[in-house]
Amino acid sequence: MTESTTNRQKSNSGMKAGAIMDDELDEGILDQVSLAGARFEHMMSILSAARA
Repeated sequence: MTESTTNRQKSNSGMKAGAIMDDELDEGILDQVSLAGARFEHMMSILSAARA
C-alpha cells in the first residue's frame, strides 16, 4: 500500500477506506501490469538463453 493510500485510510475526511482517487490506479490494474512485466522478463530470459 502506498503512503498516500495509508494516509487517506487513516484520515477522517469522509472518504471510505480503499476509495480510489482520480489520479490512482486500481489494485487490480497494478497486479495485471506487474504480472505482465514478470511474464515479459521470463520471455526475455528464455530468448536470451536461446541466442547464447
